[in-house]
Amino acid sequence: MYVSTFRKVEQVAEESESLKESLDKYFLRHQKRMMEAKERAELLGRAVCKWGLCSCFENLCEEAQAMQSARNSSMMLEEAYSKGVAILTKYADQRDR
Repeated sequence: MYVSTFRKVEQVAEESESLKESLDKYFLRHQKRMMEAKERAELLGRAVCKWGLCSCFENLCEEAQAMQSARNSSMMLEEAYSKGVAILTKYADQRDR
């Protein structure tokens, strides 16, 4: 019994170490992608300014940020609505008991 439990603990420790390594690799890849995206954006920004399209590019960036903000707000509202529905459903279930 003790050996079996000890082996299970070892397995969990090994799995957690493996997950940690995978997560570390993921974060490194993600960080690299973010740096590459930042570099591409900087290069594009310089090229756009060089061609005299800075104000147009800035407007597009602002519009993209506004759209992302709207999507984030929409997701937060949907989440808040879902939580509210779940809470009210639980209250109704408790009341019916």
